[in-house]
Amino acid sequence: MGGSAEINVSQVIKNLSHYADNVIKEVVDGCEAVQQEVINNAKGRVPVKTGFLQGSILPGGILITDDNVEAIIVANAEYASYVEWGTKRMTARPYLSPALLENIRTFEKAMIAATKRAGI
Repeated sequence: MGGSAEINVSQVIKNLSHYADNVIKEVVDGCEAVQQEVINNAKGRVPVKTGFLQGSILPGGILITDDNVEAIIVANAEYASYVEWGTKRMTARPYLSPALLENIRTFEKAMIAATKRAGI
């Protein structure tokens, strides 16, 4: 092989690696933005007595694996799940799951925008 037809494999791998890193960065940025929207929505929905539960709704980080990116949201109050799901003696007052469901379209839009920014 000669001249312009020759493929520089190391350069192709370097370019693909940069492309993949860019895609991951854009997806993570989009997940973080939606994560904050869900948190804000959940804080607006949660029943407030003392404000402790509301203040415990926080980003739990971004988990990146080979085939997945997860934006984690935590509610650290010990009784957070009781309020969300209820108990035998207490009616459920969901705040986190409705916030998540309301932001599905926001997530879809964020991922479309992320892929466009990444050049896909």
